[in-house]
Amino acid sequence: MLKMKARSAIGFMSSIAICLGVNFAIAPQASAVTFETDYAVKTSANPNYTSSGWWYQGAAGVGGNEMSAFQSYGDVWWLLDGLADGKSVAVKWWNMRNGKLIRQGVCINNHGSPSWAKCNKDFAEDSTLEAETCLYESSTKAYSKCNGQGFPFRVSDASNA
Repeated sequence: MLKMKARSAIGFMSSIAICLGVNFAIAPQASAVTFETDYAVKTSANPNYTSSGWWYQGAAGVGGNEMSAFQSYGDVWWLLDGLADGKSVAVKWWNMRNGKLIRQGVCINNHGSPSWAKCNKDFAEDSTLEAETCLYESSTKAYSKCNGQGFPFRVSDASNA
């Protein structure tokens, strides 16, 4: 009997809503941005990361022995592991367009010291990147000594945004 009263009440309320032209819509789910994890490909190349079109940053407190660089032409992350400490070098990045996060991820050089490695990405030309270079401990999946001095820059030319 109680179920019938509940169904009648729901039916009655629905009828009123339809008569009044009220639409009940289910809000769409906000789409979450997937976190991309890339393991860098080892290379014998030593990039000239101080030339134009580059942005670079070392991990905090390691004296420039572990760093990342971004090459705007081709959207390539380069990572140097120059310190035999058993940790990897990682760059965590956030890709933004019009103030909204559109992509995020990390590129990890897990080839040991000494090594250069790179991740080839394809970012939207009208977007910006924010990044920070860190040390990465693969056994615990923990980041440390992240450089908090990261700053946003445009993907198209790597100059400050």
